[in-house]
Amino acid sequence: MSVTFFIGGTHNPHAPCAEYCGECEGCKGYEAYSRDNELNVSNGNACEILHTLGLPTDELWGDLPARQLKWACTEALAVCTDEEIPQTSHGNVINCGRRAGYLREKFTALIALASLAGDIGRIVWG
Repeated sequence: MSVTFFIGGTHNPHAPCAEYCGECEGCKGYEAYSRDNELNVSNGNACEILHTLGLPTDELWGDLPARQLKWACTEALAVCTDEEIPQTSHGNVINCGRRAGYLREKFTALIALASLAGDIGRIVWG
């Protein structure tokens, strides 16, 4: 499972209508969408990102004004230790771990995404 952060109003997780008419809301949203303007992370990493930003982690969906997310990510970069987490396994359960610097990389990507959204945009995740 994974969580995708994207600019509100640009993501259409469903294919456009059968005719791809270009007129309905589904097609208009599909045309504006670009995978270059999103960040996808695992559920575990999304929880860590949201927790570090001081946001709730009980549900892995939500939204925030882009300006607020940009500020929170900038603050997180200042305090994040971001050490390596080694891979572990217990029976059939495997935790793939995380390389050092991963969270800093993702906070930087979220800052870029929030900048792209502009002062009135929103960042949505789910």
